[in-house]
Amino acid sequence: MTARTFASAVLAAGALALSLCACSPDAGAGGAADNQPGRAAVEAPSFDGPWAGLFASTWEESTDVERDALADGEIDELEYAYFRAQIIECMNGLGLDARWEPDGSLSYGNSEALDHDDVTECMRSSGLRIVTLKDTMVRNPENLDENQIMVACLQRAGVVPPSYTAEDFGSQRDIDAILDTEGFDGCNAAPLEYAR
Repeated sequence: MTARTFASAVLAAGALALSLCACSPDAGAGGAADNQPGRAAVEAPSFDGPWAGLFASTWEESTDVERDALADGEIDELEYAYFRAQIIECMNGLGLDARWEPDGSLSYGNSEALDHDDVTECMRSSGLRIVTLKDTMVRNPENLDENQIMVACLQRAGVVPPSYTAEDFGSQRDIDAILDTEGFDGCNAAPLEYAR
């Protein structure tokens, strides 16, 4: 697995973890933030809007600096840029020559002696939760059903036939063939805009 592929996989896994966490009514209970020695429990603000659940669950796992960004229920461009810069600084501290690509993916070199656990921890501790949350909101502002918007996009792009359903996608039917297409990459990045 190349360094760039690994970084993209970690970012995608972060997005999936965030979205799964938002689905659970008990999300965040007993989370990492709660287990930090000496850290006082701080009640989450009352978030609203289509991403309120995800903000609340992200809050439970976040550091104080991340909570400052989350507190007003939005992540502005300055906050987003700050956490992206923190990730780059941490990655470069590992000697990985990291940079954000125009498509939003994170790439880095010098990965011969790469420790994937160090990279994962670096991104997690530097604000990956905030970057992923912002990317997720930009990609799907109204928090529409992911399977439905992906299938609609994949159909527009000609990757799957009109008979292919959101349930098919959810059960990963034909997923290997779908993943290996340019259309999937485009739909995964911008499911509401791609192939329009």
